[in-house]
Amino acid sequence: MVRDEINRILDVLPENELNVARSYIEMVHRKYMYRKKLGDKGVQVTESCEESEEITQRWDEVFAHHLDDILKEVIHYSQYKWHSIERRELRAGTF
Repeated sequence: MVRDEINRILDVLPENELNVARSYIEMVHRKYMYRKKLGDKGVQVTESCEESEEITQRWDEVFAHHLDDILKEVIHYSQYKWHSIERRELRAGTF
């Protein structure tokens, strides 16, 4: 049903507008495939409109719960949240 409605809309558009529609459809498709690929790997993707403090707190709980305050300071964790590394990497000299 939705596909039929989309086809009816597309049927009346001139070529230049079809190019615009195709660009939007490609964008939706890329976003869908990206989320699907993550989902297939077990990653849950959710949209969040929460306050930034809540997001930061959740990030810390998930990715940095194992880092102590000294290590967080050494790796500048507060500036770069994605630096949630394992201690063994630091000790092994791979950091």
